[in-house]
Amino acid sequence: MKHRFIIEPHVDDAYLSLHQHIVDWVVMGDQVTIASVFSGTRNRNQDAIDYTTALGIHWVGYGYDEAVSLVEPFKTPFVFRSYEGLPRTDYLLYAPCGIEHPVHTRVKNWIHADFHYLDIPYAYKDRNRQLRRQLLSGHIVSSKRARTSKGHYWRCFPDQLGFFARNSPCTYLQSPEVVLLP
Repeated sequence: MKHRFIIEPHVDDAYLSLHQHIVDWVVMGDQVTIASVFSGTRNRNQDAIDYTTALGIHWVGYGYDEAVSLVEPFKTPFVFRSYEGLPRTDYLLYAPCGIEHPVHTRVKNWIHADFHYLDIPYAYKDRNRQLRRQLLSGHIVSSKRARTSKGHYWRCFPDQLGFFARNSPCTYLQSPEVVLLP
């Protein structure tokens, strides 16, 4: 059994970028924890709890509010917060590649992660095609195409319904989730 710790800048980034990986890790018997940096934004804690509970995994919120300060978390070194109480050395740590979104980039630079995942939907925008190719060309990758089960979980994020109405979760089935391996 492996312990996997996924850092997401905003509640829903792990869902959008790694859902199928997470489902497969749970099926393999791995312990998975999602940690949301800006969990204080728009009262998203319940969204994160609903999603992680539905998957049978753990959640940790760092509680920062993006509307209050985009720089606060990054003023001090990253502090690992384990749900299970294990030390950082017992976990595989995942962070975003930091494609396009400035907060995703800051989170990537703030944390020394073992692995990075492509930020969906940003990685698949046409204007980021060249950057995506550069990232993928230098790494071995774990790539999974999300199964239709991903669509069953989008309702866990009610304040994102407008986003999902414009960008149906089914569209992410065509964009493979990618984890860059060292």
